[in-house]
Amino acid sequence: NAEYMGTADSTSSMTLRAVFGCVVLCLCTSLTFADKTPIVYWSQGPQIIRLDVRLKSFQMDSINITRRHLTLRGTAEPKDTYSLDIGFLRPVNHTASNYTVTPNHVYFIIPKIRDEPCWRRLTWSKQAQSWLKVDFVNLDVEGCTHAKNAWRERYSQNSEEEQEDPFETAVRDLRAKAKKRKVKSREHKKEL
Repeated sequence: NAEYMGTADSTSSMTLRAVFGCVVLCLCTSLTFADKTPIVYWSQGPQIIRLDVRLKSFQMDSINITRRHLTLRGTAEPKDTYSLDIGFLRPVNHTASNYTVTPNHVYFIIPKIRDEPCWRRLTWSKQAQSWLKVDFVNLDVEGCTHAKNAWRERYSQNSEEEQEDPFETAVRDLRAKAKKRKVKSREHKKEL
């Protein structure tokens, strides 16, 4: 009976070691092949967005800019793979966008579609991203304030023009309906 217990313990111990080894191997494999996310500094003005992706000895594999996304993939020291996928808060002018790759940075200049107040955040996701930082040195606070005030002024002018007296609107609508009825009755009399 003691030999049997010893055999059972060694068998379960070997099974447990095999399972643990597979789990460790799977975890190490997934950690080895997982892409890292680089630190990105961003700033903006009423017309453009500036991005500064900081990577040492960056070797670019791909960069793609669309109206709603920026994707980047490459390797950097110490031969780690980095990837980035930014979903913009609003559409951008991707055809006029440009970028410059230097040994330690990738700089992006991305024009906005229209001159508008500065965005509250870069990404459509409201969740804070640990890799995304504000570049206060290049932030155009004065331009953003001017654009916000101009937008508010345009909005308030449009709102005032659209706001009419409800009584005046009702009278105008009734007159238009009466005019249509007169035209229809004239056409009906002509047919008879």
